[in-house]
Amino acid sequence: YEPDVAMALTGLAILYAYTQRYSDAEQMYEESLEIYRKLSKDNPQVYESDVAMALNNMAMLYKNTQRNSDAEQMFEESLEIYRKLSKDNPQVYEPYVAAALNNMAMLYRDIQRYSEAEQMYEESLEICRRLAEENPLEYKLNVVMIVNSLKNIYVEQNDYVNAVLYCEEEVILCKELAKNDNVYYYNFLESLIYMTLLYSEINEFSKQYDINEELLPLLKIEYNQKSSMYGQFYSTTLGNHSFCCIFMQEFSKAEQYAREGIEVDPTQTFIYTNLASSLLLQGKYKEAEEIYKKYKLELKDSFLSDFEQFETEGIIPEIYKSDVEKIKQLLNE
Repeated sequence: YEPDVAMALTGLAILYAYTQRYSDAEQMYEESLEIYRKLSKDNPQVYESDVAMALNNMAMLYKNTQRNSDAEQMFEESLEIYRKLSKDNPQVYEPYVAAALNNMAMLYRDIQRYSEAEQMYEESLEICRRLAEENPLEYKLNVVMIVNSLKNIYVEQNDYVNAVLYCEEEVILCKELAKNDNVYYYNFLESLIYMTLLYSEINEFSKQYDINEELLPLLKIEYNQKSSMYGQFYSTTLGNHSFCCIFMQEFSKAEQYAREGIEVDPTQTFIYTNLASSLLLQGKYKEAEEIYKKYKLELKDSFLSDFEQFETEGIIPEIYKSDVEKIKQLLNE
């Protein structure tokens, strides 16, 4: 009956942790671990995996209560056991190795030890990719989750170039999942939205333009059906695409998207920077000037920052460069 006692202790520990009785949870987990260690000495083939599970449970408790050093120690021991078990029985224990690596990666990410987190995620990803080839229904979602985590790690370090690589893969994977299960369609939409923002960060405006052209019709459908949920998403994406169109020197199209974005959600005032720019660069000086005057106090820095970027990218038509200078003077008065 000792294995049943250990299992009951684990159940109590989970309850205590869920109700934030962390000291009681720790006590239950420790007693459970002690039993499994004793059982494993006599019968490691049966109980070593339970020791690894108990260590992982304690590690998660320590992680959630910011006892990071204790959590790391428990995670390491759990991973070591799963690695050993996996050598003899990879079919059963490789998924556990991947999960243990993932747990350690989350800990390292939380404490900003990014290099170690990346290493753990990459090893876990390698295993899950291989498992997904044999059993895509069971493991492809794991691949998506790890790819998403790697993307976010790079975003947190402002490494948008590497973040884009993982985001591109995430989009492809979510699209594949959505073909078989509509539940993942919204994950696909979210990943597309995120990718447009990352392309913007690295000035990949042509790629951002292509993604927005795919994304906007999909968001429009969702907005028409659930305007309260998707109004802000749709409006913001319209505004972002307007900015992107400016860099593609499609100024009339930029105006169109900006006006539609403002109509969908007038509170998204950032779009007025794009509307003003699109008008100015088409030679519609008077219309543009009204917007610059109206939003001068609120959006002055954004207006001037945009002009600086337009000049760097060389997209201001020669014929309207004097108009841009006049507006800059107006903003600085």
